[in-house]
Amino acid sequence: MDQNLPPSTRRRPRVRPTREETRQAILKAGEEVFRERGYQPASIEEIAARAGFTKGAVYSSFANKDEIFLELFTARVERRSAHVMETVRAAAPGEAQAHALGVALTGLMDSEPDWIPLLLEFWVHALRDPELRAKLGALRQRVRHSLAAGFGSDTPVSPEMAATLVFALANGLALERLTDPASVPDFLLPTVLERLLHGYVHDGMKD
Repeated sequence: MDQNLPPSTRRRPRVRPTREETRQAILKAGEEVFRERGYQPASIEEIAARAGFTKGAVYSSFANKDEIFLELFTARVERRSAHVMETVRAAAPGEAQAHALGVALTGLMDSEPDWIPLLLEFWVHALRDPELRAKLGALRQRVRHSLAAGFGSDTPVSPEMAATLVFALANGLALERLTDPASVPDFLLPTVLERLLHGYVHDGMKD
């Protein structure tokens, strides 16, 4: 019996990870596998092996690969949005905030270049799945609302449309910069946003 053995040789009871610990381990493994393999080639089997779990353990926490990626994507979007808004709020209202917005978004283009092709893969995949497309659309809408809340009511277009233009410009330029870095110098997006939004960024961004 274990109780008769010296303390140093007694077997310690196995501590099972909590449900949340399991989820976080799967998410961490999923991000690693997605980054290395791409979205389509990555498999639940690989993610489970990387996390040190069985496929059953993965499926007990996530319905499928889409759900794992969408949770990773949501967390990433929220982190990046918070960073952008913090940077913009620190600038003076008006042109300086528009410039700061462009600088922050340009910096994010270079922070995780391996995510750009990964997101493209997932985006195309989501477009073919109505339910997943709706979830992705809802996430993008939340981010647009967050940015639009910082614009005043006198924008050349509605605040929501202004936010859509900002993201479309940033996403398109990120692709161009990844393919041909010289075509998208650091000053390009800040300059365009200054012209587009100058005088229309609301004081509320300082709140």
